[in-house]
Amino acid sequence: MDKREEKTLAKVYAAFVYLIQEKGFDSIRIADILEEGHISRSTFYQHFKTKDDVLKSVVHHIFEHVFSAHLTKEKNHDFSHSSAFDYEHMITHIFYHFQEQKDLIKAILSSSASYLFLRELKENSEDLISALISSGKVVKKDIPLDMWKSQLLSGFVSILSYWIEDDCKQHPEEISAYFFKIYQ
Repeated sequence: MDKREEKTLAKVYAAFVYLIQEKGFDSIRIADILEEGHISRSTFYQHFKTKDDVLKSVVHHIFEHVFSAHLTKEKNHDFSHSSAFDYEHMITHIFYHFQEQKDLIKAILSSSASYLFLRELKENSEDLISALISSGKVVKKDIPLDMWKSQLLSGFVSILSYWIEDDCKQHPEEISAYFFKIYQ
């Protein structure tokens, strides 16, 4: 991706994030994104067809880093020395990033776009949930494995959603510990 394209996408994302927090997803029109981002219609349509496409791209951008196995030192947390098999740190890392994006995520969850966000969250969490089970970090229940994975996945998504809606009152380490207390 060249610098111009990166700059254009950054403008679209910034405009979209601002608008979703100010107006809500359901009220955003493409014309609003163009105006807020100072982007031409043709430039926008070179990258996106709809506002749903922008949402998908923003969500993908969030999850790309949050669920990365390669953790780097960041300004408010450092899990860079954690093992890829330290699932408690991985869960806590996810909570840190959701806390950083809480206003955006809350705006998404309170709109008709919540289905897309939650579907992507579940898809991106599946490997982590499977790893938690296979590593023994969560107790394997005497129920079919697929049912247990589904329950854990739903519980994880529910805890994240609850925490965001509750304005992230607990520290990421604390909410992560609650998740493990529920499933250990």
